[in-house]
Amino acid sequence: MRYVDTGGRDPAHTLGRWLVETINAQAAEVRFQSGYFNDPPLRLIRAELARVAQTGTVHAVVGSNNGRTTRTSLLELCLVLGLPNPNVEVRVVSYGAGLYHPKTFHVTRADGSQAAYVGSANVTLPGTTINVEAGITLDTAEGDAPDILQQIAAAVDHWLARGPHQGTYGIVNAADIDALLVAGIISVLPPPPPPVIAPPPVLPPPPAPLPLPAAAPGAGAALLPPPPGLAALIQIPAPPAPAPAPAAAPLPVPGPPAPAAPPAAAPLPPPAPAPPAPAPAAAPVPQPGVGIAGYPAGVLFVGPNPTGPSSGGTALTGRASAGKRGGSDLRCATGNRHEDIRRTGGDYGHQSAPSRLLKNPTFDAGHE
Repeated sequence: MRYVDTGGRDPAHTLGRWLVETINAQAAEVRFQSGYFNDPPLRLIRAELARVAQTGTVHAVVGSNNGRTTRTSLLELCLVLGLPNPNVEVRVVSYGAGLYHPKTFHVTRADGSQAAYVGSANVTLPGTTINVEAGITLDTAEGDAPDILQQIAAAVDHWLARGPHQGTYGIVNAADIDALLVAGIISVLPPPPPPVIAPPPVLPPPPAPLPLPAAAPGAGAALLPPPPGLAALIQIPAPPAPAPAPAAAPLPVPGPPAPAAPPAAAPLPPPAPAPPAPAPAAAPVPQPGVGIAGYPAGVLFVGPNPTGPSSGGTALTGRASAGKRGGSDLRCATGNRHEDIRRTGGDYGHQSAPSRLLKNPTFDAGHE
């Protein structure tokens, strides 16, 4: 048994160094549980862990406290372990209240000896290389009791029999990881730390501080230097470079410009409008001698579709009558003479002398 503590900044005390020295060619079975997990530490043991997954046994239980484990980290773990793989069991543990927080690691060698680490370091980049962590290492090859190490292995296997109703989720392939993402158990990116829900406990007031000697103005800054940073005690290899992209095909040499398109044809003139429909023929005008019933023959009716001789101050010829008294002046052709029939108080007049209407006998009516 050995106590390790990186407070002394000794690289040999890091969890990363223990993983590299223990998961080696002699390892036949690997079991671990880690409250927090990300994938960079896998690069320290990638080849040997993949070999054990194919030829031996790997049981891995990782926490996702407050959804801080990412999909990318779980996919990388499954890729290294070659899931789906009957030799491998992977579980994710998450609770709505409380944390899954153990950090234990167990290795069984081909010769049956066992080694273990129990401490504060998670399988994370800071936990395996930078943080101040402390723990105990055990090894049956160095005289530690085998039953103690077997208890450490059994504590990891205990989680394999648990199910989702107990906050434990099995992973066989990428679809199981995506289901955890949809359920909010894991995340794409680590979320910020949750706020403190419960108020801090009420503590008794501290005793009154002892009076300090007065300091010169500006001396306080010199008394409290800023906290220093921590350097990594061991280095994790860089991820493998991605395969180079295939060379792009050469661009085609531009050819001669395409000939200009011919000008667009002028638009055809709109079709000529259809000729208007011919107007209906006017009704024939009655001719002299063809009168309307109730009127004497020889009366000329003027205008389209007349129904009787004109009346009023304009005669059928368009002239006002020459009489001096009110009444109707009718002129009717009778042979080579015209007869004036004047209606004045019931009397009728005389025949008039021949006029220019002899050649075109008409019947006029008008007012005197």
